[in-house]
Amino acid sequence: MFAKLSLEYVASKDISLKAGNKNNLIRSALGATLKRMDEMAYQMFFEGRLFELVGKKERVAMFAPDCQSGQKVFRLGDSFSFGLTLLGANVAWSTYVQAFRAMFLEHGFELKAVWAWSNVSDDNSRELVVLDNDAARAVSELTIENLIDNYRIEQPIRQLQIQLITPLRLVRGAGFVEQPTFADVVFACARRVENIYSTLSIGQAQPPAEFTGLAEASLGINSTSEVVWQDWYRKQSRHGGQSMAMGGVVGMITATCDQLPYLNPFISLLKCGEFLHIGKGITMGNGGIKVSW
Repeated sequence: MFAKLSLEYVASKDISLKAGNKNNLIRSALGATLKRMDEMAYQMFFEGRLFELVGKKERVAMFAPDCQSGQKVFRLGDSFSFGLTLLGANVAWSTYVQAFRAMFLEHGFELKAVWAWSNVSDDNSRELVVLDNDAARAVSELTIENLIDNYRIEQPIRQLQIQLITPLRLVRGAGFVEQPTFADVVFACARRVENIYSTLSIGQAQPPAEFTGLAEASLGINSTSEVVWQDWYRKQSRHGGQSMAMGGVVGMITATCDQLPYLNPFISLLKCGEFLHIGKGITMGNGGIKVSW
């Protein structure tokens, strides 16, 4: 299960944040809640102990924040928002929202609104979530099976575009991929889904049968890439503002196929990557993609 949310905040006073502070607030709020709810999941997510969780049936929630703004100075009434995706066997998303509310309030930001998407195939389907006295109205929780059902498209898709919205960091050999192909993206999406199913145990051991063989099949698809390397640096407040390089490629990948079954079988898997982010640095917002045709 996963929930796609957007949180909007407004400054209740003039605020000047420390280096890296805003993104760290998001991670701190998530970490505090995750550690309280599931110690094993916390260790996996923040301490990198992924291998120790293989085969365990733990409740896990992860996220992919969309908070790339570098703004650190806010005046009274200024606002900002970020999006995130929570996933796990049981998505207790309202608990995380309340943690975000409390953490940001300590720094002078009030939670203005929370939006949730009720339809994975419609970007305009978000609904306003009412928060009242630390309680939240339930919203639609989505599944990967929803993605498959929503993207069974009959019309032949001979061409599609993958927009790399936030820096994509894919590793090949000893370095990063600077000219990713359609196959690179499909393989990354497949790895992301396999990781969720096998390690995070969200309901069954194996990904849906519809995804079987797609990574290998993508090697036969022609594609062109118009991408550039975009540097950005995350400053770590706990290390005296030391910068960490988080750059990757942004731009557009175009894939074409004029033979049956065309590009249709890849759509659901690519949409999983769109919702869950792919590659390195997803917890910092990297690896955001948008698929269109």
